[in-house]
Amino acid sequence: MELSEIELNKKENIPEHSFYDFFNLSEEQFIQLKQKVAEWNGLIRLFVHPTESVEYTDRKKIIDLFFNLIHRSKDKTPPVVVFEETGEWSDLLKEIIDEQVPKEDSNLPYMIETIERHPFPVDEEYPELTHKRGSLAVPGTSNFDRERDYLVKVMANLASHFMALGVKKILIGGNNLVYSEKNQRFEQCVGNLLEDLRIYGFQVDVSEATAPVSGKDFRAIEAKKQLN
Repeated sequence: MELSEIELNKKENIPEHSFYDFFNLSEEQFIQLKQKVAEWNGLIRLFVHPTESVEYTDRKKIIDLFFNLIHRSKDKTPPVVVFEETGEWSDLLKEIIDEQVPKEDSNLPYMIETIERHPFPVDEEYPELTHKRGSLAVPGTSNFDRERDYLVKVMANLASHFMALGVKKILIGGNNLVYSEKNQRFEQCVGNLLEDLRIYGFQVDVSEATAPVSGKDFRAIEAKKQLN
């Protein structure tokens, strides 16, 4: 995927807020992000729905680490991409970032708004899914084909952007990560995104800023699967 194939806008390079809109970068912002990804040998850090952790004492480490990373100097940590639910949660996170994070020399995060209760980006062509609470693309349901088409489209678009940036490795964290013994796969918000990113060939590891399954738990499960 080449830079020319990614839709970029012509806005000024200086962000209006203390974060960037990942899918609405200027050409210069895109090039700068690509250069930073290259400096970190293709690595980015990704957080899924970190704001929800403010309600849980045992998950406070997720939001604490997220803010620790974006407060650091630009050259001290890989690019940080954050997925947050559209509406109340994303509005809260943007407000906190704007209040607490200076634009100058901070590692400003790249924001992606997701549909509610899911880790998948909002798409204006599928407005009925923005606030959908139940499972997506359930076989046998009347809207299976449309929801499947949505998932294929948004994940292909996300993967295309990551590939154009030179992303090869992703260290993921956030809420929620669980493992299904029955389905032999990771599930819920972090798990579903993790599994889908793997389909596109990205190397995905899990940080300790993840709950309820931790990074240590994840690697133990992966090692056990290799033995079976």
